[in-house]
This record gives sequence, structure tokens and C-alpha cells, in this order.
Amino acid sequence: MNPAAYEETLGDPLLAGLFAGVILGAFFGLRRSAALDNMYQRGVIAVLSAVGGLLVGFLAAVMDRFFGLPGLVLWMLASLALGITGSRWARRASAG
Repeated sequence: MNPAAYEETLGDPLLAGLFAGVILGAFFGLRRSAALDNMYQRGVIAVLSAVGGLLVGFLAAVMDRFFGLPGLVLWMLASLALGITGSRWARRASAG
């Protein structure tokens, strides 16, 4: 598909990715903080997760702009590795 035709078919893909990152960040922030009894702390964690999703989306757009598809693949692999590492760290911290 021609990249110029994306906006005709799907709207702005950058905006769609931005919303997806914010929604997924908030969802996983609430999911990770489900064990907390304090609703305020859960909300703060969800908001910080959403802001983190926004930053990841912004950096992905920068990688796409300067490096194209190889930059996005590299960003995806780096994000995946950091996500797995962070998840393991959080589990280890909550168990101890």
C-alpha cells in the first residue's frame, strides 16, 4: 500500500498509534497495581503508565522519521527486551 494512501483509509496512523499506546499503558498500569488497596496510588500508576506509553509512541515516530522501517524494527526489539526485563524486575520485587 502506498504510504500516502494511509490517511485516506485509516486516518492518521500516528494518532492511532498514540491512542493505542496511551490506552495500553493505562491498562497495564492498572493491571500491575491491582494488588494495591489505595485507589489514589493505582490511579497515579495508571497515569504514569499512560504517559510512558505516550513517550514510547513519540520515540517510535522519531525512529520512523529518521531511520524508517529498520529503525522501527530496532525500536520494537528494544522495547520488547526492556518490557520483559522490567516485568521480571517487578515480579521479583513484589515477591520479596
